[in-house]
Amino acid sequence: MAGQYQDASKLAYTAFEIFQPAMDNVLAEQARALYAGTWTSQDGKSKASIVVDKGTLYIENLLLDDTDILLMFHASERLALRSSGRRDELRLDTGIPGYNGLKHMGCYPYWNGQDLWGVRNNAPINVIYFRGPSANRTLHVPAADIIMTRV
Repeated sequence: MAGQYQDASKLAYTAFEIFQPAMDNVLAEQARALYAGTWTSQDGKSKASIVVDKGTLYIENLLLDDTDILLMFHASERLALRSSGRRDELRLDTGIPGYNGLKHMGCYPYWNGQDLWGVRNNAPINVIYFRGPSANRTLHVPAADIIMTRV
């Protein structure tokens, strides 16, 4: 940085401390509006519950055709949802069963096990996506050929 003040990083970090909480809140509210809520299929056999907690999207339960999918992924609790990089498309972040939660493993099971699961109907089995405006938004599980609406 030119001039008398030479600690540009301090200015940047101070700006982040001031602005970042507001930006995080806006992003969390947008995520709630787009994805959070209780979703159910027309026949009632499929249900999902998605929440935003501390700025992170989680799927708390996922029942597809009366089958507990989180149990099938060996999840003892909710799973984080991560962006696939495509608009409105998310992946259940399952990690690697057996390694998840072990203190010495850190984030290893999550970044190394991102796409560990198989494919069905030409779609990864841990992918979900959303379509439509907020009033008529739908949640799609392409591997199971299931569509849900928010209730």
